[in-house]
Amino acid sequence: IESPDLTGAVDTPAPPEAIVMPPSTGDLTDVGSEATTGGGRDVAGGAVVTDVSQAGELQAWLEQHRGGLTRSAALGVLSRAWNLEPAYAGDCELPQGGDGVRCFRGDGGWVAVSALDFPAALPLATDAGQVWVALTGLTRTEAMLSIDGEERAFLRQALSPLWAGDFLVLWRPPFESNAAEAWTQAELAKTFGQEPAAAGMPLQESVRRYQELGGLDPTGQLDEAVLLKLFATSAPESAPRLWREG
Repeated sequence: IESPDLTGAVDTPAPPEAIVMPPSTGDLTDVGSEATTGGGRDVAGGAVVTDVSQAGELQAWLEQHRGGLTRSAALGVLSRAWNLEPAYAGDCELPQGGDGVRCFRGDGGWVAVSALDFPAALPLATDAGQVWVALTGLTRTEAMLSIDGEERAFLRQALSPLWAGDFLVLWRPPFESNAAEAWTQAELAKTFGQEPAAAGMPLQESVRRYQELGGLDPTGQLDEAVLLKLFATSAPESAPRLWREG
């Protein structure tokens, strides 16, 4: 059972006619930083864009830490960021873990992961096979990776050729499982400036409207993508965030 892929950017609460996007904006199907896709290709010209020296440094750093490049190790970094004790023991095949922790599978590259603004585990395709790293920080040009307690910053362009754009995110919902609908209604009312609540709009219609505005498939179903998008715009200050100045 997998959480649905994220196909739309996260909104910040605003009137529905002017939904404000996080610092990195755009269609989540356009994977990449401002000029590149998740595979390191220039959107306009199709040429591979990367920094040769940085790419070499990244490959050498990954090789140096090859023993710590597992998915469980990357999720362990995310667990520590969320102050989870013990570390998340799930494998993300099931979204729900212990202590109310959820694991979300997303794709969409830099735009999607920066819009959520939570630390993420990234699978990278190297010459020696697939490895996992934890993304713990992000600026408009750089990505901070953490392995074995060591954090290094690399240009996004150096990382993009190794990353197809999919990721895992841990999060802890601020509601019990049986209270998801009530929480969602309250958050949607904030997002729409109380309009749906005042009009008595059914939850399914409110969710569909939110999905349409956020670029999600407008099914009207309250799924993991909707819950995580709403949580990302209202998470407490204690929640770990990716974005850093620079």
